[in-house]
Amino acid sequence: MTMRESLSHVSVLDLAEITLSAEDTQLLRRRVWCGLPLPDSAGNCDRRDGHEGPCLDVPEDPLIDR
Repeated sequence: MTMRESLSHVSVLDLAEITLSAEDTQLLRRRVWCGLPLPDSAGNCDRRDGHEGPCLDVPEDPLIDR
């Protein structure tokens, strides 16, 4: 969440495509955000990848585990 907020001003980054990997397995990457296009909207889903329920354009509370 902190990375997304601190880099959101950089227009050339696609924040929906951010992935993470462990230091010793850098070829195994995991998406952070869902990023699916929202219907009737110009935006993308801001929920965590693999979320339950519908896609939303508001971030999930980082203190609540899914």
